[in-house]
Amino acid sequence: EDGTYVIQLIAWNDYNCPDTTEQEYELLFKGLYIPNAFSPRSPNADVRLFQPKGINLKQYIIEVYSSWGNLVWKSKALDDDGCPEESWDGTYQNKLLPMGAYIWKVTAIFRDNTYWEGSDNGDGNLKTYGTITLIH
Repeated sequence: EDGTYVIQLIAWNDYNCPDTTEQEYELLFKGLYIPNAFSPRSPNADVRLFQPKGINLKQYIIEVYSSWGNLVWKSKALDDDGCPEESWDGTYQNKLLPMGAYIWKVTAIFRDNTYWEGSDNGDGNLKTYGTITLIH
């Protein structure tokens, strides 16, 4: 659970004399996951929407672009727990977009003021952008 914890270490020397030290530790669970595919027409409700998952975000903005560079969806909505609130259904101007790859870009800051460094897109490097495949 998020919070401040006191960590205590008690050590004894060869003469059985103890020594104690304490340190406060701030624990904040944080993370952001961006899926890489979704299928708006799927019978499985869990994969119908492009829904980023995260916790303890203070600021967040996600943008999805077509392969031509047109912005097709954008969100910055977070709930009280710092979780992304909105999802994309694969439409633009109320029309389902063609099947294919779209580009996402995210900027995010956690509640401890650290920046989200990105996710591993399969090449071992962290990136704050990637692709999402829309499947019909």
